[in-house]
Amino acid sequence: MWFSNNKSLLDILCDSSLSFKKKENILKKKEQLLKEIDSLSEERLVFYLFNTRLPKSIKKVLCERIDALGIIRGKKAVDYFLKNVSTRGDFLNSDLCPDLIKKAILTDLFGLDYEQVIVDKNIPLETRYLVIDLCLSSKDCVRLLNKIDEVAIKDYIIEKKVVTNQEIKDVLGNLDVKTEVKNTVIDRKIDMSNIFELLDHFFGEVRSSILTRKARDIDQYIEELDSSIILEFINNHGTPNHLVERVCEDKFDIIREAIKTCDEALLSKTLRRERHPSVIEEIVNKRHDSVVSICKKLKPMDLLSWLARRNLPVEYKDIIIENHKDTIDSEISKISMSRAMFFYLKGNCGLPREIQRKVFEKVKDDLINEINSYDEATFLYKIKSNDYCSFVNRLLVELRVNKSNIISLLEDTNLSSEVVNLIFECKGNLLREKLENVPLNGMLHLAKFIVTDDIRNRMIDANKDIVRSKLDGLDKEKLYEYLRAPYVLFSVKRVILEMFNIYDEDVQNVIEVIDESCVEVLLDNYDLIKEFIGTCGIEFKSFIQYGSGSVKYNNWINNLIKVISDERIDDFIKVKKYFFNNYFSEAREHENDVYNISSFLELLNNFTKYYDLCMYLANSNKILSREDCLNLDFLSRVEVIDGIEVPKTLEELSNYKKLIYEDVLKKINSSELDLVGLKKIFNDLVFGNSDEVFFSIGGVEHLKVLKKENSGSSELCSLIDEVILYSRIIEMVNNTNNKEGLETLLRYVFSDINKLSQIQNMFSQYERLVGKLYEADSKYNLTSLEKVKDINGVLNRKLMQVYGGEVYDFSDKNYCLYAHVLSERENVESLLNGRSTGKSNFISVSPISYRGEKFYWDRAECIFAFDNIPKGSFICSSIYNMGTNDVVRSNSSEISNVIRFQRGILETSAVTMNNSEALLYREGLRPCGLILPGGRKPTDKEMEYHKKYNLPFIITQDVMHAIDDVKYVFSGNDVNFRRSDNKSSLEEIMSVLEPNVTQVKEDDIYTGREIGLFTDSHSMYEPTLAVLEDMRRNGIDEIYSLGDNVGLGPEPAEVFDLLEEYGVISVAGNSEYYNILGTEPFDYFYPEKQKSQDWTKEKLGLDRVKKMEVYPSSIDLIVGGKKLALCHFINDVRWDFRKHSTHTYREMYGDSNASKQFLYTNSDEALEEVNAHNTDLTEDKGYVDSMARPLFDGKKVTDYDGIIQGHVHFDMKDGVEGVNIHTLRACGMGYGDDQYNSACYYVLKEKKDGGYELEKRLIKFNKNSLMSRISTSGLPEKDAVMRYVKTEQEMRGFI
Repeated sequence: MWFSNNKSLLDILCDSSLSFKKKENILKKKEQLLKEIDSLSEERLVFYLFNTRLPKSIKKVLCERIDALGIIRGKKAVDYFLKNVSTRGDFLNSDLCPDLIKKAILTDLFGLDYEQVIVDKNIPLETRYLVIDLCLSSKDCVRLLNKIDEVAIKDYIIEKKVVTNQEIKDVLGNLDVKTEVKNTVIDRKIDMSNIFELLDHFFGEVRSSILTRKARDIDQYIEELDSSIILEFINNHGTPNHLVERVCEDKFDIIREAIKTCDEALLSKTLRRERHPSVIEEIVNKRHDSVVSICKKLKPMDLLSWLARRNLPVEYKDIIIENHKDTIDSEISKISMSRAMFFYLKGNCGLPREIQRKVFEKVKDDLINEINSYDEATFLYKIKSNDYCSFVNRLLVELRVNKSNIISLLEDTNLSSEVVNLIFECKGNLLREKLENVPLNGMLHLAKFIVTDDIRNRMIDANKDIVRSKLDGLDKEKLYEYLRAPYVLFSVKRVILEMFNIYDEDVQNVIEVIDESCVEVLLDNYDLIKEFIGTCGIEFKSFIQYGSGSVKYNNWINNLIKVISDERIDDFIKVKKYFFNNYFSEAREHENDVYNISSFLELLNNFTKYYDLCMYLANSNKILSREDCLNLDFLSRVEVIDGIEVPKTLEELSNYKKLIYEDVLKKINSSELDLVGLKKIFNDLVFGNSDEVFFSIGGVEHLKVLKKENSGSSELCSLIDEVILYSRIIEMVNNTNNKEGLETLLRYVFSDINKLSQIQNMFSQYERLVGKLYEADSKYNLTSLEKVKDINGVLNRKLMQVYGGEVYDFSDKNYCLYAHVLSERENVESLLNGRSTGKSNFISVSPISYRGEKFYWDRAECIFAFDNIPKGSFICSSIYNMGTNDVVRSNSSEISNVIRFQRGILETSAVTMNNSEALLYREGLRPCGLILPGGRKPTDKEMEYHKKYNLPFIITQDVMHAIDDVKYVFSGNDVNFRRSDNKSSLEEIMSVLEPNVTQVKEDDIYTGREIGLFTDSHSMYEPTLAVLEDMRRNGIDEIYSLGDNVGLGPEPAEVFDLLEEYGVISVAGNSEYYNILGTEPFDYFYPEKQKSQDWTKEKLGLDRVKKMEVYPSSIDLIVGGKKLALCHFINDVRWDFRKHSTHTYREMYGDSNASKQFLYTNSDEALEEVNAHNTDLTEDKGYVDSMARPLFDGKKVTDYDGIIQGHVHFDMKDGVEGVNIHTLRACGMGYGDDQYNSACYYVLKEKKDGGYELEKRLIKFNKNSLMSRISTSGLPEKDAVMRYVKTEQEMRGFI
């Protein structure tokens, strides 16, 4: 015993001789025991606790008492323990040792460097856990988290020391804590009970991580939101805006119910928080009386904040003002300057202007002192921030804008227009002083001021008298020079023109027309020119817009003045009336003035060249035949030749043509022209440069694609067929190598001027016909919103409730639109109303559809959609950016020659990385809606246009994507156009051409026999068409396919029909056998592959499968005396795919033994295997079919000189026992080192001295179009074909 004293109850309990029953009786005296314990000193508490004879229940009480001691008494207990207890470490794990003592033991054992203890792995985990519990604060532990790498310790700290929201904030807000630790805290410590408080605290990366890692919990929470809590969720400061947006989109019905049933207190809170405009709109629409009541009962302190609400309608603010006028004035009288500036004098504040003015007047004196106290940097920051209302901005300008800073302020392009206007209004005198010191040469452009031209022009306009005084006295030539000079400001030119008595809108007209040669003529005759054009029935404004900048008719002013000076105005008006009724009738079909103006310019030009002919036609009022119109068209295209009298009647035109072409005929007859020269005559003089248009549209190949895209319109298909006939004729001439044939043709054509005229006249229509075709293609495919709005699923009713207007959902449908991103230079009102000016006659749009969506600026806002184009508005398009900014001119409807790859609107939309575009005339083109790519949230600007202009939103797929498994719910539109009747004439021309343009293939080396070979088309239309068209163009008409024409890809029926159209002879590949034999014999089918095969067979239909059944397994050829075999694969794909497959061959390729697997075919061992499986079992069908129709007709590989196969998809050269083995690359894949967008075929060329040569040919095809077809098709397994078609770079998104 440490002590000897009088026996207390505790001492008695310590007596080991006392019976258990007696101790139990003593323990029942709880009150006495507790009283005795409470009276103990610190030393006695420690003594009794560590005397092991006391019962545990008593020791627990002693522990609690010791831990409850204050700092001073606790120290006494600790000191006593350390002095009197030697085996201290044993107590660390004891439940009967107070934490106070344990902490003392830990300090005694390890010292005060607790952090070192934690990282010391030699110390037991339990001990380190105790140090964490007893010796470290939460903040200490947060610091430790980045110093330790033991998962157990990290987990323990997170579990025990990161408990409260404040502790969670400490961890997540500490920049030194690693992301993985923060993620663990988010995962374990955040749930829906605390997430919104934490979201309200954090921004940036931490906030994003919480939202991402708790997305599933949030989704579930949102899903379970009901009307009792949804408004509180919206009002919560911690609820992120995007979740509020999401709830308003997905749960608006519940929001509506909550608004309907909630009390005024919650309604008031929701209005005050104004988290979403649609919620406020719903409240004021459905709870008007409640809102009025709330407005009337507002507390004085809330009045100004309610008036400042941006989404609260004006009528309710009026109610607040009407009911609380005096109180509002009283509240304003109490307001401090800092509070006014922060809340009520901001530029985006919703405070009514009159109230805002009162607030401003209340703090104006203080504000003046404040502004005057700013240093220059602070002032500049304030005025450039665009933060304040006009009252404050005006004060800033009046007090602080001065001579030294006025120009530097105006140089800042971010300065708001309001501040700029205030500077001109309030400080115009300073600007005038600046101008007075500028010499004339500097005044012309004000280049010394680094400001925008708009500001320079405003400076001049406000001080015209200064400019005029500097210009007075200059001679006319100097003024003309300034008017011509591009560097001279518009405002200066305006002053000069006013000196010539030209004012108002005429100033703009003259400036737009002026060029180097005609300024004096224009100024001297401006009124006459304007009057003449008006007299001719042409609107002068339209003429300036579309005709004054013409390059083609750049002599129009002189021609016009000549008409006036020759006193032929009445003659011209008569001629104009006649020609517009009889010759330019097509101009009346167009929905803009472009064709009227271009026709007027053409007529003006021809009137001066062919006056007698024009008067003859007008006076005789001759009804023009189609042939007459085409002859006149020819006449307008040629220049007058000296020495040849121009025709005065139509009858003289034939002789005129003959005289023009005499020299050409001499050259043809002399045989001095080479092949290139002969083709040039055809293209320039016969086809009228139609070859340029032909090459821009991709020739016959892409016209066939266009026809397939528009197969639903018989009218369009007929037009395409006609353009194909034209194109074939151009193609035959340009592809031939037959010089003698071309000479014969040209002699025939030029010897008969009527025949030449007929052909010229037809081909003069080609470019116009092509333009009409692609415009009709657009009009047919564009998805009319009005037409489709009643189709189920097109309108998104939920989002309509949120946004307040129509919302079309095209994200899973076969839509097609034109799109245009609003630029900073464009005026939205003009765009919406389809208005154009001389500087904006054209508009570049992006074709978008279910097959692809790419904008010039993919992340731009305000993407306008167009679902119709006016007749005559289409100019051209391209699958690549045409650089249209460089080919258009102001005040002209003409464009320069533009390099383009023109395709149909659907094919043009099927792009990913490159920007496709179409160029249209802007006039009359009106947007139908605003596009939200991927269904993204509308921007504030888009919401403004949506509401202000009643523009629907149109949801489309993500940018640079096609729509997977698109729903075909939209059909094409009706298209109407005038048809020509040239088909029979074109066919007649082709019949004359064909014998003379047949390609000459025989030479010293080759016999001229060429065999086309390709393989593994795999239902891919684009590359298959590309190779077949290239063969046709090159005169190859003996064509074989090595099988696998179908399967894997998106268009099996279309590819099958294509092969039939081109007369292709095909062997059967495994993909054909899947349809002929079924898939049971092929044990490598998995569920997705089986689904794709079922889909393919359904698309093919029974008739096509029947035709496949006659495909041979191989074909024998004799070429150059060599015996060749064509097959899909040398090992029989019907059954020999387990031991000898394409995979085994590719794995071994390069090894001399690789090709030995082919010797197995038709060997005794193989025949034995086949015979063993001659059964009725479905899985043995492959064996049975091979017995009936053996590969190579049963011959062995070594019976041939060479074998040509496909199946492997890659180009390989090999051999076995002297037999050459050629493995061909697949038609549209297996690129290897080839270009990634190349289709492939081979030409087997027979040699005269025996043998053959196999030539590989690559042709480009539209791979984007193919990939979009794959994506949009209903093909079940798209990934498989995409892996074959895409290169590694494309799979990784680099192309």
